[in-house]
Amino acid sequence: MATISRENNFDLIRLFAALQVVFWHTREHLGLSSKIAPEVSNFIRFFPGVPIFFTVSGFLIYAAFERNPSLPGYLKNRCLRIFPALWFAFLFVLIILFITGFVNSSNLFSKQFFAWTATQVTVFQFYTPQMLREFGVGTPNGSLWTIFLEFSFYLFLPLFFWSVKNLRINKVTLLLILMGVSIAYNMWYDQNFKSSESYLVKLLGLNLMPYLFYFLGGAIIYENWDKIKHWYLDKGLSWLLLYIVYCLIFSNWFHLFTPSYWPNIWGLISILILTQVVISLAYSNTGLSNRLLKHNDISYGLYLFHMPVINLILHYQLGEKEWAPLLVIGAVLVLAYFSWIIIEKPALSLKNKKLIFGISKSSMDL
Repeated sequence: MATISRENNFDLIRLFAALQVVFWHTREHLGLSSKIAPEVSNFIRFFPGVPIFFTVSGFLIYAAFERNPSLPGYLKNRCLRIFPALWFAFLFVLIILFITGFVNSSNLFSKQFFAWTATQVTVFQFYTPQMLREFGVGTPNGSLWTIFLEFSFYLFLPLFFWSVKNLRINKVTLLLILMGVSIAYNMWYDQNFKSSESYLVKLLGLNLMPYLFYFLGGAIIYENWDKIKHWYLDKGLSWLLLYIVYCLIFSNWFHLFTPSYWPNIWGLISILILTQVVISLAYSNTGLSNRLLKHNDISYGLYLFHMPVINLILHYQLGEKEWAPLLVIGAVLVLAYFSWIIIEKPALSLKNKKLIFGISKSSMDL
């Protein structure tokens, strides 16, 4: 079991990742790229928020389960992290849909509405019924497709540790094998199916396997932390410089890859370097996050609320206004902070409480 410090910058890194996602979707749907310098947009795309989230999850959630492998306690803590804020965001979306008329007395009790509600309050947010396809970009909160993947990572870890115990295989060996399989699957799907419009084929790309290597990158570093931590502690800027130089040479100059969830070999190398950047920055100047954020983590709220706000602006045809991106940022920051103070922080405090069966708090937090 690795010895890692609780004094880290993961909250700050998650905040950056969430802001990157908000920026990119604002850029994509509200024409933000025409309002800022192209160089800024080009730079930010090399720091994709979702892979950064997955890497952080791999490091912290792997550590959480290894330190406290009680399955009921582990699942309780993970559910407390995901669902209270998710349900709050769903309520916000529902209010918007009532106000805009997309949900009304004629469809409120329809099969489509009930099916959609069931998916939104569980982990299948990638489903959108036809009745909502005309709202905004075509789905009320499309960025939540990653909730299913994140929860899949949570379920993967108990199976992984069970396999290690029963198959008597070295953990690092199995992690590396699974990482290789995930990378191979990702590239196989990209080359053969990614352009398909078939719903069933798309589901082949929306599952654990093509994204698992992001998560395992963080897990492998944690598993070897005591041996390799000297390569990361207070070396964040060095790793960051290496990553920027690599992207400048192989992407901007030689055009060998572009940032993508489905990378070629050159893009894969960039992702592997970015993984090192994320973990190293988390343990460089480690008091920075707490000094700036005061233990407040609004990253999840930013992720949950930004697309409904963007969709609302698009619905009222305000996307071309110069102030629209600022409105998105301001509104989402307020909603995210409110979610953290009113919903998330109280929910996370329940990790300290014991349930009827005597489940205690996990030692780590996502």
